[in-house]
Amino acid sequence: MFTEAQIRFLKAKLRVTQEDLANVVFECRKKDDENQNLETRLKDTEEENTRLQRTVNLQQSQTEKYKMLSQEANKKTEGLQQEVTALEKVLQ
Repeated sequence: MFTEAQIRFLKAKLRVTQEDLANVVFECRKKDDENQNLETRLKDTEEENTRLQRTVNLQQSQTEKYKMLSQEANKKTEGLQQEVTALEKVLQ
């Protein structure tokens, strides 16, 4: 059978183990909270990234549209410039 000394030792060991367990549980909860915060930040960041990507896509489309309009205007300007040159020759 156990002696009183063994029982006291086992009770002390149990208390230490319970304290260790309490510390581990506390750390786990702390890490869970941290993970939750990080997941929230990740979700927010992904949403912001999606929003910014849509903005970039829209701006790229607008840039292409304005580039085409600019090219068309340049062609029209060249045509009008040739017409002006031709008319100047006729007037001379």
